[in-house]
Formats: sequence, C-alpha cells, structure tokens
Amino acid sequence: MRLICPNCSAKYEVPADVIPAEGRDVQCSNCQETWFQTHPDTEPQTDVAQTLKEHFAQTEPEAAPIPEQSDAVSEPDPIDEEFERALEPELGTIAEDDPEIAPAPAITHERSKREIDPSVADILREEAQREREQRAAETFEQQDEFALDTDEPTSDPQPKKSGYIDPKLVDLDEMYKDTASDAPASRRDLLPDIEEINSTLRRDKKSANRDEPETQAQKNASGRRGFRVAIILLLLAVAVYAYANLITSNVPQLAPYLDSYVAQIDQWRAALSDQTSGFLTWLEAQADQARARNS
Repeated sequence: MRLICPNCSAKYEVPADVIPAEGRDVQCSNCQETWFQTHPDTEPQTDVAQTLKEHFAQTEPEAAPIPEQSDAVSEPDPIDEEFERALEPELGTIAEDDPEIAPAPAITHERSKREIDPSVADILREEAQREREQRAAETFEQQDEFALDTDEPTSDPQPKKSGYIDPKLVDLDEMYKDTASDAPASRRDLLPDIEEINSTLRRDKKSANRDEPETQAQKNASGRRGFRVAIILLLLAVAVYAYANLITSNVPQLAPYLDSYVAQIDQWRAALSDQTSGFLTWLEAQADQARARNS
C-alpha cells in the first residue's frame, strides 16, 4: 500500500500487513510529520484533509460548547484561514500525483495542531528507523544479487564532503601499486637465469668427461670378464666329455647324465664333420673348375 505524507508529500510503499485493521499512527522519516493511517481493507481511501480532521478530532480534548451564534454572519477565524492557505498547495500536489484521490473539500473551523504523546512519538520514530534499515538491507541484497552499483534510496541524503575517498577505491589503489611494484620481479622470475644455466652446463660437461674413461674401462672389463667365462665354460665342457669314463667310474650316480651328454656331443661332432667334409668337397670342386677354365 502507499503512504503519502500530508506535510512534504513524501511517498512510501509499505506492505499492507504493517497497518493493523484498527489503523495506527505513522511518522514521516523526512519531515517527522505524524498522522493516523487506516487499513485499506477496513476503510476506503480518503483524502488527506479528512484524515487530518479525524486525527485531530480524536487527539484534541473536548472543547467548551460553542455558544449559539446569531443569524448575523460572523467574521471567519484568522487561524482557520491561515491553516487552509497553508494546506491548499499540498493538496494540489497530492491531487496531481495521484488522480484517483479527489481534491479535498474546504476545511472550516479546524482545530489547531497539538503535540502528540512523547511515548507515541518514540514508537513512531523507532518504526520509521526500522523501515529505513529494512529498505537499506533490501537495497544491498539486490546489489549483491544482480552485481549492480545502484544508489541507495534515502529520504534524507547527505552531500558528500570534499576530499572524501571511498575505502574500496583506496584498497584498489594500494592493490594496483603493489601489483606495479611486483611486476618487474615477476617478469624476471619468468625468464631463466643464464648464469645458472651456464654453470650447470659446465658442471655437466666436466662430470661427463670424468665419467667417460671410467665407463669405457668398465665396458672393457665387462667384455674381458665375459670372454673369460665363456672360455672357462668351454674348457669345462671339453674336460667333462674327455674324462666322462673317469667321472662315471668315480661317481656312478652321474653315469646316465654323462652318457646322454657324450652321445649328444658325438652327434654334434658327426654333424660338424659331415658339414666340414661337404664344405671341403665343394671347395675342391670350385678349385677344379677354376683350373679347368684357366687351362
């Protein structure tokens, strides 16, 4: 629902459940004006002048009975005329802003305004302060949700003082300075150190030169060691073949193994002899053919 201040014409959009069914006093947070507001479901909307009249009639103590006036036309009360003149511009502004609100009728014999109870005024101020805080919180939530920098709608804006700097801008400035000072160092860190690379390469070359003779010597030693082992194994095989009968007579349990070993060696010898004989025969044939062609 919409609340309109009768004094400064400030408008407030508040939930309908804020106003109870029996109505309540509200206070403008801009000009501190207080008026009685009824619930929109219990009573149709009335003009501001009628609301003020009812409020003042409720808060004003009963006045002394007015004596009967004569038929002659009495002079108008100067206080009422002054009050009407002060209220006419405000009523005209309200009628222009909201065409649905009919212009207020002329108010006659309105009682002068009186101060409200201080306890009621304190309650109204607390309500107004709570509503301002609630509107501010809703505004901040909208900014966080949509990531928009919108100005907070306040009814009593204060001009910014000269020389004022937003703390966020100060933080950004310091952050920029720190980044600018660290930029050369970070760029140097990205590139490799040439001196360190050269020293590493020199150390690698020296170590490679020192390790190369040792590696070659190890290779030669390994080759010689392997050749020796092969010769020793070959001599052992020949010795076992040559002394098979002697070994069998001394160790009868090895007789089956030595017999099969000797038989296998005999087969290899026969095969090698056949191949050697065939190779020699082929050489002789080639030699005879060469001599025949030459002769």
